[in-house]
Amino acid sequence: MTVAPSDVSVIIAVHNGERFLEEAIKSALGQTVAPLEVILINDGSTDASADIARRFDVHYRFQTNRGVAAARNAGLELARGSFVAFLDADDLWHPDKLEQQLAALRANPAAAYALCQHIATFEPGVEPPKWYRGRTDGVSEPSFTPSAWLVRRSALGAIGWFDPSLRRGEDTDWLARARDAGLTYVMVDAPLLARRIHAANLTGESDIRTELLTVLRRSIQRKQAVPRAEAKCGRD
Repeated sequence: MTVAPSDVSVIIAVHNGERFLEEAIKSALGQTVAPLEVILINDGSTDASADIARRFDVHYRFQTNRGVAAARNAGLELARGSFVAFLDADDLWHPDKLEQQLAALRANPAAAYALCQHIATFEPGVEPPKWYRGRTDGVSEPSFTPSAWLVRRSALGAIGWFDPSLRRGEDTDWLARARDAGLTYVMVDAPLLARRIHAANLTGESDIRTELLTVLRRSIQRKQAVPRAEAKCGRD
């Protein structure tokens, strides 16, 4: 089935991300396959993020600060596309990110979502934080961060949205739920994402570990409670 170029909703969540937001928005709007819409959820920013967002043709909404999971969920409430892509406000997409991932999903109709590789870029003077486990030499690697996702809307319906009780492990939790439900993905072996590591995203190691343990416990409980079954995710 051929996917219409306008079938992708892009959701950008921002909280005090004025430094990089303009570049992120431009990378979403400048795709070789134009998205249906770019939805920007301002999660209680007190900087100039709102002024920057309003300069672009995006669907803008402000909410009090509730965390990135709640912000992405607010975007999903507005999204109209059969496919959803998430972009963090400090990351950048390659111009053909959506085009390549849509092609991969067309070629793999059983896959619920597509991923890609990323290259980590470090702000000058910022050392790799303790929580970062990726490459630091500018070489691309498979990415599982939400900015690398393109998800069928039917998969989000089957698995559910992000858990707003998790402030840092919400993406790992969603991937774990998808895996436990038997959903599959396709990896585009090309560096379509620039992932920025900078001073403002240096999350505490102990916070991440606590939430990852929560995600692991939940996964174990799901496996113990219900035998693994394939979640139905129809072709869009």
